[in-house]
Amino acid sequence: MSRKQRARAATSAIAEFSAKEAHVLLRKLQEIGHVTAGHLHEARQAVADEVQSLVERLQELKADAVSLPAAVRAVRRARATTEKSPAATPTPIKVARPTKVSAKRRRIMQLQGRYLGLMHKLPKAELAKFKADIPKVGKEVVVQRMEAYVRKHQTKGGDGPFPVKSVGARKRAKAKRK
Repeated sequence: MSRKQRARAATSAIAEFSAKEAHVLLRKLQEIGHVTAGHLHEARQAVADEVQSLVERLQELKADAVSLPAAVRAVRRARATTEKSPAATPTPIKVARPTKVSAKRRRIMQLQGRYLGLMHKLPKAELAKFKADIPKVGKEVVVQRMEAYVRKHQTKGGDGPFPVKSVGARKRAKAKRK
Protein backbone atom coordinates (compact mmCIF):
# COMPACT_ATOMS: atom_id res chain seq x y z
CA MET A 1 0.00 0.00 0.00
CA SER A 2 1.47 3.36 -1.03
CA ARG A 3 1.92 6.28 1.31
CA LYS A 4 -0.90 8.16 -0.38
CA GLN A 5 -3.28 5.21 -0.06
CA ARG A 6 -2.44 4.80 3.64
CA ALA A 7 -3.10 8.49 4.28
CA ARG A 8 -6.38 8.26 2.41
CA ALA A 9 -7.37 5.15 4.36
CA ALA A 10 -6.47 6.80 7.66
CA THR A 11 -8.47 9.90 6.76
CA SER A 12 -11.50 7.91 5.74
CA ALA A 13 -11.28 5.86 8.96
CA ILE A 14 -11.19 9.05 11.04
CA ALA A 15 -14.16 10.48 9.16
CA GLU A 16 -16.21 7.41 10.14
CA PHE A 17 -15.92 7.99 13.93
CA SER A 18 -19.01 9.09 15.74
CA ALA A 19 -18.78 11.93 18.26
CA LYS A 20 -18.99 9.43 21.14
CA GLU A 21 -16.21 7.23 19.66
CA ALA A 22 -14.01 10.29 19.11
CA HIS A 23 -14.52 11.32 22.73
CA VAL A 24 -13.60 7.82 23.99
CA LEU A 25 -10.52 7.67 21.74
CA LEU A 26 -9.36 11.12 22.83
CA ARG A 27 -9.64 10.11 26.50
CA LYS A 28 -7.71 6.90 25.78
CA LEU A 29 -4.93 8.84 24.01
CA GLN A 30 -4.81 11.21 26.97
CA GLU A 31 -4.46 8.25 29.37
CA ILE A 32 -1.65 6.73 27.28
CA GLY A 33 0.15 10.07 27.23
CA HIS A 34 0.02 10.79 23.52
CA VAL A 35 -2.26 13.78 24.09
CA THR A 36 -1.91 16.09 27.06
CA ALA A 37 -4.28 18.63 28.54
CA GLY A 38 -1.98 21.33 27.14
CA HIS A 39 -2.44 19.94 23.62
CA LEU A 40 -6.21 20.02 24.04
CA HIS A 41 -6.14 23.55 25.44
CA GLU A 42 -3.93 24.76 22.53
CA ALA A 43 -6.21 23.13 19.95
CA ARG A 44 -9.32 24.65 21.54
CA GLN A 45 -7.65 28.09 21.68
CA ALA A 46 -6.55 27.81 18.01
CA VAL A 47 -10.10 27.01 16.92
CA ALA A 48 -11.50 29.90 18.98
CA ASP A 49 -8.91 32.31 17.49
CA GLU A 50 -9.72 31.18 13.96
CA VAL A 51 -13.46 31.61 14.51
CA GLN A 52 -12.87 35.07 15.98
CA SER A 53 -10.72 36.17 13.01
CA LEU A 54 -13.36 34.90 10.57
CA VAL A 55 -16.09 36.82 12.40
CA GLU A 56 -14.01 40.02 12.36
CA ARG A 57 -13.24 39.64 8.64
CA LEU A 58 -16.92 39.04 7.89
CA GLN A 59 -17.86 42.21 9.78
CA GLU A 60 -15.25 44.17 7.78
CA LEU A 61 -16.65 42.83 4.52
CA LYS A 62 -20.20 43.72 5.53
CA ALA A 63 -19.11 47.25 6.41
CA ASP A 64 -17.27 47.66 3.10
CA ALA A 65 -20.02 46.13 0.99
CA VAL A 66 -21.63 48.52 -1.47
CA SER A 67 -24.38 47.63 -3.85
CA LEU A 68 -23.59 47.82 -7.57
CA PRO A 69 -26.08 50.63 -8.36
CA ALA A 70 -24.63 52.71 -5.52
CA ALA A 71 -21.11 52.14 -6.87
CA VAL A 72 -22.18 53.18 -10.37
CA ARG A 73 -23.82 56.33 -9.00
CA ALA A 74 -20.66 57.15 -7.03
CA VAL A 75 -18.50 56.77 -10.13
CA ARG A 76 -20.85 58.97 -12.18
CA ARG A 77 -20.85 61.63 -9.44
CA ALA A 78 -17.05 61.54 -9.25
CA ARG A 79 -16.78 61.80 -13.03
CA ALA A 80 -19.14 64.78 -13.11
CA THR A 81 -17.26 66.67 -10.39
CA THR A 82 -13.72 66.15 -11.69
CA GLU A 83 -12.28 68.14 -14.52
CA LYS A 84 -12.36 66.61 -17.96
CA SER A 85 -8.62 66.00 -18.38
CA PRO A 86 -7.68 62.34 -19.04
CA ALA A 87 -5.31 62.25 -16.06
CA ALA A 88 -7.93 63.45 -13.57
CA THR A 89 -10.83 61.31 -14.83
CA PRO A 90 -11.15 58.04 -12.92
CA THR A 91 -11.67 54.84 -14.85
CA PRO A 92 -15.41 54.19 -14.73
CA ILE A 93 -16.92 50.87 -13.77
CA LYS A 94 -18.42 49.48 -16.93
CA VAL A 95 -21.80 47.87 -16.55
CA ALA A 96 -22.56 45.53 -19.43
CA ARG A 97 -25.88 46.35 -20.98
CA PRO A 98 -27.29 44.53 -23.95
CA THR A 99 -27.67 47.01 -26.79
CA LYS A 100 -30.03 46.60 -29.67
CA VAL A 101 -28.64 47.46 -33.07
CA SER A 102 -31.03 49.40 -35.26
CA ALA A 103 -31.59 48.41 -38.87
CA LYS A 104 -29.75 51.52 -40.05
CA ARG A 105 -26.75 50.81 -37.83
CA ARG A 106 -26.68 47.13 -38.90
CA ARG A 107 -26.64 48.20 -42.56
CA ILE A 108 -23.75 50.61 -41.91
CA MET A 109 -21.81 47.90 -40.07
CA GLN A 110 -22.37 45.40 -42.90
CA LEU A 111 -21.22 47.96 -45.47
CA GLN A 112 -18.08 48.64 -43.44
CA GLY A 113 -17.39 44.90 -43.23
CA ARG A 114 -17.72 44.51 -47.00
CA TYR A 115 -15.42 47.51 -47.49
CA LEU A 116 -12.74 46.10 -45.17
CA GLY A 117 -12.90 42.70 -46.84
CA LEU A 118 -12.48 44.22 -50.29
CA MET A 119 -9.60 46.46 -49.17
CA HIS A 120 -7.40 43.41 -48.66
CA LYS A 121 -8.09 42.13 -52.16
CA LEU A 122 -7.07 45.30 -54.01
CA PRO A 123 -3.63 46.56 -55.03
CA LYS A 124 -2.56 49.65 -53.07
CA ALA A 125 -2.73 51.99 -56.08
CA GLU A 126 -6.32 50.97 -56.87
CA LEU A 127 -7.29 51.17 -53.21
CA ALA A 128 -6.03 54.76 -53.02
CA LYS A 129 -8.23 55.69 -55.99
CA PHE A 130 -11.29 54.12 -54.36
CA LYS A 131 -10.57 55.82 -51.04
CA ALA A 132 -10.37 59.19 -52.79
CA ASP A 133 -13.84 58.60 -54.29
CA ILE A 134 -15.58 57.96 -50.93
CA PRO A 135 -16.19 61.66 -50.05
CA LYS A 136 -17.41 62.36 -53.58
CA VAL A 137 -19.87 59.53 -54.23
CA GLY A 138 -20.30 57.78 -50.87
CA LYS A 139 -19.05 54.53 -49.43
CA GLU A 140 -21.90 52.38 -50.74
CA VAL A 141 -21.20 53.30 -54.37
CA VAL A 142 -17.45 52.83 -53.83
CA VAL A 143 -18.02 49.35 -52.35
CA GLN A 144 -20.12 48.39 -55.37
CA ARG A 145 -17.36 49.62 -57.69
CA MET A 146 -14.73 47.73 -55.68
CA GLU A 147 -16.77 44.52 -55.94
CA ALA A 148 -17.11 45.00 -59.70
CA TYR A 149 -13.36 45.62 -60.01
CA VAL A 150 -12.54 42.47 -58.05
CA ARG A 151 -14.99 40.37 -60.12
CA LYS A 152 -13.57 41.76 -63.37
CA HIS A 153 -9.94 41.10 -62.47
CA GLN A 154 -10.34 37.65 -60.95
CA THR A 155 -8.95 34.87 -63.09
CA LYS A 156 -8.81 31.13 -62.77
CA GLY A 157 -5.46 29.40 -62.59
CA GLY A 158 -3.51 32.22 -60.95
CA ASP A 159 -2.56 34.40 -63.96
CA GLY A 160 -4.10 37.72 -62.88
CA PRO A 161 -3.75 39.91 -59.79
CA PHE A 162 -6.62 38.04 -58.08
CA PRO A 163 -5.97 34.34 -58.55
CA VAL A 164 -8.88 32.01 -57.83
CA LYS A 165 -7.80 28.42 -57.86
CA SER A 166 -10.33 25.71 -58.35
CA VAL A 167 -10.31 22.54 -56.26
CA GLY A 168 -8.84 20.63 -59.20
CA ALA A 169 -6.00 23.15 -59.54
CA ARG A 170 -5.16 22.77 -55.87
CA LYS A 171 -5.06 18.99 -56.18
CA ARG A 172 -2.82 19.18 -59.26
CA ALA A 173 -0.46 21.60 -57.52
CA LYS A 174 -0.28 19.33 -54.49
CA ALA A 175 0.42 16.30 -56.70
CA LYS A 176 3.28 18.19 -58.45
CA ARG A 177 4.92 18.96 -55.09
CA LYS A 178 5.01 15.26 -54.18
